[in-house]
Amino acid sequence: RFYYSQHDNKNEKYALQPSLRVTYNPVQDLHFRYSAALKNNIPSIAYLNEVEQSIDPMQLRRGNPGLKSYYSINQSFNATYNKGIFSTDALVTYDYEHNPIMESVFYEDNIFVRTYENQKSFQNIGFEIAFNIKLWKDHINLSVIPCINRYISHGNEYLHTYTMKAVRVNLDFSYRNWIVNFTTITPPNRNVYGEQLMKGDLMHTLMAGYKTPVWSVMAGLHNPFINVYKSENENWSALNPVKSDIHSKNMARTFVVKFNFNLNFGKQMKSFPKTVRNMDDDPGIMSGNKN
Repeated sequence: RFYYSQHDNKNEKYALQPSLRVTYNPVQDLHFRYSAALKNNIPSIAYLNEVEQSIDPMQLRRGNPGLKSYYSINQSFNATYNKGIFSTDALVTYDYEHNPIMESVFYEDNIFVRTYENQKSFQNIGFEIAFNIKLWKDHINLSVIPCINRYISHGNEYLHTYTMKAVRVNLDFSYRNWIVNFTTITPPNRNVYGEQLMKGDLMHTLMAGYKTPVWSVMAGLHNPFINVYKSENENWSALNPVKSDIHSKNMARTFVVKFNFNLNFGKQMKSFPKTVRNMDDDPGIMSGNKN
């Protein structure tokens, strides 16, 4: 159930959100899994507010109380094969959104207005395959994961496509109770939605720790080998395109400590993942940045 009220504008809707999961194991070392979920997505409270927020002397951001909820379907197909020291894990995903809420730009009274509208569709097609090898028994495991994502953003007045290619590498070392992990992805992670392309910085993590059957502790650094922070954002609006580049030599490395403690006791029951988030964590605040 979704309910929203502001002045004379009210919106109430009930929606089912079914999901499906099918698994098949033809032989011991081969596994297939298909899952699908139909979701009803509600507008952000910040987008629904009748508020105008200045970005700069030439731009402002405006809410849209007329936004409607929209449906999306998320599908994935996974195939896993294990044999000795080798294993592969292939994943294909397809996400489709019908009439999603994405940004629009128009010109009004000598100023560019950025607002939100229900657009035509958004699609994300992804494929990745993980190649895993045990380099030294169960002590050293290496995973190399090439992946590709295709974005198709179809607005009321625009059509944008973008292909992202990347490779993730994960190296795990464990000996007795000691564990070490190194993870990296190249090039920097990117994401497309509406008319916006967001590029993150290069990311790698080095962690080391100690584990027991009851507890474990790990400590490490994010980006310990990078001295320059870089980030790029682009907005492809034909009326008012924007590109921003952030470069900083004052790279702030993040130190991380992770501690786990096993509190399981009593009778163990089979659990299933929660499919609905019954949580109101939307602050209702509109973002005033250019992108």
